[in-house]
Amino acid sequence: MKTRLECLPCFVDQALRGARVCGLDQERSLEVIVRVAQSLKEKDLSLPPPVNAASIYSLLATVSGLA
Repeated sequence: MKTRLECLPCFVDQALRGARVCGLDQERSLEVIVRVAQSLKEKDLSLPPPVNAASIYSLLATVSGLA
C-alpha cells in the first residue's frame, strides 16, 4: 500500500491527537503540528502510511521529553 494524498491531512491530525495524549501545552503542540506540516513535502508517497507516520511519533517523543 502506498501513501495517498488523502493520508497527508491525517498525519497532521495524528500529530495533534498525539500532542494531546502526551499532555503538551498549546505552544509545544503548535510546534509539533507546524513541523509535521512542513515535513509533508518530504514524504515518500511510494511508502506505506505507517512508515511515513513514524517520524511523527518520533517528533512527539522528542518534543514531549519521552525520548
